[in-house]
Amino acid sequence: MHMPRMRRKSEGADVAGPPDSAGGKVISVALIEDNQLVREGLVALLAAIPDVRVVAAESSADTTLLRNANAQVVLLDLGLRNGDSLQLAQNVRKDCPETRIVVMDLLPAPEEVSQFLQAGVAGFIMKDAAIEDLVQTIRSAAEGGHILPAQRAATLLSEIAKEAVVSGRPDTIESVRLTQGERAVIGLMAEGLTDKDIAARLEMATHTVRNHCRNVMEKLALHTRLQVAAEAYPDAVLPTPSAGALGGMLPDDAVAVRIPVLLVEDNRLLREGIVSILRAYADLDVAVAESADTALRHLTEVTPPPRVVLMDSGLAGDDTSKLVERIIETVPGASVIVMDLVPGPEDLVEFIQAGASGFIMKDATIDVFVTTIRRVATGEQVLPPVLTGTLFSHIAQQMARRASRRASAAVRLTQREQGVIGLLADGLSNKEIAQRIHLSPHTVKCHVRNILEKLALNSRLQVAAYVHDTKRETESS
Repeated sequence: MHMPRMRRKSEGADVAGPPDSAGGKVISVALIEDNQLVREGLVALLAAIPDVRVVAAESSADTTLLRNANAQVVLLDLGLRNGDSLQLAQNVRKDCPETRIVVMDLLPAPEEVSQFLQAGVAGFIMKDAAIEDLVQTIRSAAEGGHILPAQRAATLLSEIAKEAVVSGRPDTIESVRLTQGERAVIGLMAEGLTDKDIAARLEMATHTVRNHCRNVMEKLALHTRLQVAAEAYPDAVLPTPSAGALGGMLPDDAVAVRIPVLLVEDNRLLREGIVSILRAYADLDVAVAESADTALRHLTEVTPPPRVVLMDSGLAGDDTSKLVERIIETVPGASVIVMDLVPGPEDLVEFIQAGASGFIMKDATIDVFVTTIRRVATGEQVLPPVLTGTLFSHIAQQMARRASRRASAAVRLTQREQGVIGLLADGLSNKEIAQRIHLSPHTVKCHVRNILEKLALNSRLQVAAYVHDTKRETESS
């Protein structure tokens, strides 16, 4: 039998706790794993982590054991031989709502991800993950985060698609008073260095660099690092960055397979900044469109057509989710990446349903932009970690609502109550309903109260939403 093992990123390397782990809070962890070798190996690995303490390690468990152990985080094997993993997750969420559950598996199937999401788990970790990733997952879960490995991002996107029902140029650098430290930082920001890289280059603390970056963006009235780059190089010609600085540029002697990219962005400053940066990469062949109409014309006129379309979610005057659909209809082989600052879950759902392959936060570093484009060009679906929790929660909420509606649908309403609920959904008052079906207002009021109690609803608006959703689900099935 194949025995999955938890590997280290570098064999023999010690796993360090967080920088402030000394004297910090210790996370209590319960491990439920029926493979003894895997269980004991994980216990041994976690024993070396200063801020993690394994309080229980069992082949099976119940909520009483976990409650008595006072476990903050439960690492739960998805494939317990007794088949109780899902039921245990459901019981833990019901009886120990403060306990966070992380599901472990080699490669959970989409339907399993869906089931455990509905059960309310905090996330997943692959059994072949590095120990560093496992520890970070435990810490994130303990802090209330939602975690999904990059390998399952496509699953999350698919689940959302399936389950959802649903300005002028800023002040120039020369005219703004910047400190010497801020001026040193701005050039390195424009080269694409991360805060950590800038700190190492300038021999500053990372938090000091972060403060300088925030001050630079506030003083220049900019919102993203790409805008900083465009401001630093107003002629739209950037010096060729080094491979180390931009994380992943091709060596000079490499034979690049060029990726045709179409950038659709109506903000001139942002558009020029992105183009200037991306054209420094030998494997990216970047074209530009400043509107939806220009983009669609480009798709039909250019050969070969773009493999990746990088588009702003907020194009002026356009329904951008519909534009995603039109792009894919025009060039079926194209992959669309949506750029946004802080997209809401409903917006993300719309873009995923329209066929978007990935998302990029507008304040991402340049190497993240480039890496995302390359990954999407190979057919991957890419979801930034910052959005995983948002979408994770959205799916769970949608599925919980559906489960609630299914449970409500099983409630037996009397024939008269069924007649009243339809008129309620139409917005009629008690008096109007009474006149329509020849009852007294008092009797109608009693029926309305019974309907609300049976369906566990609180208002007429919720009744209307319930009727609407039930009708839509009936029609779709």
